[in-house]
Amino acid sequence: MTRPGTVVSVLSTPPPGFAPTDTGVWFAAGLCDQGRSDMPTLIQSIDDFNTYLGGRQTYSVMYDAIETFFREGGATCYVARVVGPAAAKAAHNLLDASAGISLVVNAIGPGAYGNSLKVQVLNGVVSGYQVQVLDSNNNVLENSGDLQLQTDAVNWSQYSKYVRITLGASALVPAVAAAALLSGGNDDRGNITDAQWLAALNLFTKDMGPGQVSAPGRTTDVGHTQLCDHAAANNRCAVLDLPDTPTLATLETSATNAGSTSHGQYGAAFTPWVVVPGIVAGTT
Repeated sequence: MTRPGTVVSVLSTPPPGFAPTDTGVWFAAGLCDQGRSDMPTLIQSIDDFNTYLGGRQTYSVMYDAIETFFREGGATCYVARVVGPAAAKAAHNLLDASAGISLVVNAIGPGAYGNSLKVQVLNGVVSGYQVQVLDSNNNVLENSGDLQLQTDAVNWSQYSKYVRITLGASALVPAVAAAALLSGGNDDRGNITDAQWLAALNLFTKDMGPGQVSAPGRTTDVGHTQLCDHAAANNRCAVLDLPDTPTLATLETSATNAGSTSHGQYGAAFTPWVVVPGIVAGTT
């Protein structure tokens, strides 16, 4: 029998971890203006969406869907950004004093949004150099603080919200340089196919736990099949979008096709589409 007082136990291995169990988590794949496309982005407010994924776009319903999710009481959403097969990250080379490429700065994700980011190199306050990331109006978004080695910039960028930095061919640190725009960014969304949608869904790995999975605005039969298959393989429930139409026959056909797939029992569809308030007062 343990005596009263504090008992200290020393374990040779850490206790086992536990898988997430919150079934209220939403996994949403779709088109966004910015952000990473190689891993899901955790969103816990609409402000997070604006910061990491770029706000509302006319070509996507993602903002409206996620804003409604939080307004209705949702707490945690993971977003997988869908981009085209030739999507590219905006980039800019930082040169050393001899015009060699010291560092390569890339936007954190593909897309034209990266072409509005700027990067500059300043002398360090005490010694070395500093890297700054700016917006198109020259507002400083991030400052590295004093750096000494090239690898210091690489390591600092791993925590940046905007860029990632890699080593260039030169072994010298970057020279002081005025703010310059990154270039070459493109999301190639015009060439998105079913393969890119599936790749985005696959970013929601099983170890992320249960929840609902959707592709807001994607109303195709193939899209519904992919969602139901994903839900079956990952212990989730697929919430499907039916076509935005009042024609009953079209809605019934879409729902019937989704239900007849091998994992249709993992999906649910509802109609009509919800009308939500727009960003501007009086609009929807």
